[in-house]
Amino acid sequence: MNHEMPIARTYFFKSLKIYKNLNNIKGIASCLGNISSTYSEQAMFDSAIYAQKEALEYSLKLKDEKGIANSYQNLGNTYNLKGDYQIDP
Repeated sequence: MNHEMPIARTYFFKSLKIYKNLNNIKGIASCLGNISSTYSEQAMFDSAIYAQKEALEYSLKLKDEKGIANSYQNLGNTYNLKGDYQIDP
């Protein structure tokens, strides 16, 4: 299934572009979280972390507690998979 991740990511990026054109912050955060997941599935952890931190920033702008919690959980999972147990400043 890993070989399908670049295809999935392509569609998430298309969706992200539309959400950005609409200025739909919640949609942007959701797409970035999905993009992060595809990177994580392919062990591209730095890219996954970058995308998830972007998703977190959008969720923080909205004060979307569910989105914020989801981003923190995904970041924790990704750092764990990466084997990076240092606290991020």
